Amino acid sequence: MRRGNGGDTAIGTIIIVVIVVIIIAIFACSKGCQLQCSQFAVSYTGANWLVVQYSQDGGVIHFWKLKDVHVKSEENSDGIFFQSGNGIVHLSGHYVYVQDWDEEIFDWFVTSRLTDKQKVQYGLEEK
Repeated sequence: MRRGNGGDTAIGTIIIVVIVVIIIAIFACSKGCQLQCSQFAVSYTGANWLVVQYSQDGGVIHFWKLKDVHVKSEENSDGIFFQSGNGIVHLSGHYVYVQDWDEEIFDWFVTSRLTDKQKVQYGLEEK
């Protein structure tokens, strides 16, 4: 039996509608999908992070320069945790963490907020 043009047209229309829906879905969630893909990649491959813990007045308490490390957010919390040379570190409260940072970012988040004593302590005194 041979099908008429009506059946072929209906199948073609369904295929076109499915393709259009897929394209709309891809563009509609592109930013969210990109973020989720980035988070997925970092959680399995690690990344280079600058993590800075601040005091209530905005001074630096401590900072970590991490290489190929996973920084994870805790569920139902404002906290993060990561593996450091001394074990697992958990932070909550005042902190910032930046992926793939450079020296300008380090100066902005750390060096500019350190006291002279801390700069000497961390070997960052100006020469």
